[in-house]
Amino acid sequence: SGGLRNGTEVMNFTYDTVAPLLSSPNPANNSNFSSGTIVFNISVSDLAPMMIVFDFDNSSGGTDFNRTIGGGSWLNRSGLWAYEISAANFTEGVHHLNISVNDSAGLLNRTMVVNFTIDRTVPNVTNLRLNNFTNGVNLSSGLSANSLTINVTVNDTTSVKFVYMQVTNGSWYVNISANLTNFGWNATINLTWLGEGNHNVTIYTNDTAGNSNSTSTRNLYVS
Repeated sequence: SGGLRNGTEVMNFTYDTVAPLLSSPNPANNSNFSSGTIVFNISVSDLAPMMIVFDFDNSSGGTDFNRTIGGGSWLNRSGLWAYEISAANFTEGVHHLNISVNDSAGLLNRTMVVNFTIDRTVPNVTNLRLNNFTNGVNLSSGLSANSLTINVTVNDTTSVKFVYMQVTNGSWYVNISANLTNFGWNATINLTWLGEGNHNVTIYTNDTAGNSNSTSTRNLYVS
């Protein structure tokens, strides 16, 4: 009767027993890089993700390190948690990225591992051969069914992406994609495609990290 009132306080809380789920890592596992900025990102499914740790392990002898991200500045790059780092921070070789996440309930999930390779070495091109002819050979357009087989050996730290041969006389050229065989990378050119005169054969190759090499050349003369 004295007009006293009782205010009721409402407290909301979330009961969370499920650890965060990590998925859709980028870059893909076993990717190769040579330079530039690498963007690592991950999708996290959880009621309240709080902190993500990117733990870099250098198995090639460099220094291990980790980066912790959290808060809105790192979140929602197309719905992903992202961390950018220059490839210059890594030594050449294989690296392992362990990704762990904590949510606000203290639940931890450390299940995602991404392997990647830093490769700054250009492919090594050796043993360039024009059939069995020596450098500077004089060929007739009627030789060996009008064809010339170009063969080369290409070795690389990671893997070779493509090889093609370019034959040019300085004002005109033809490019031929090479195929990998048990005896190296091969391509066959029809000599009728070439005009008379001196020609240079140059090998162009690229690896999966973006390193390229175009240093191996041979000369031939078509009459």
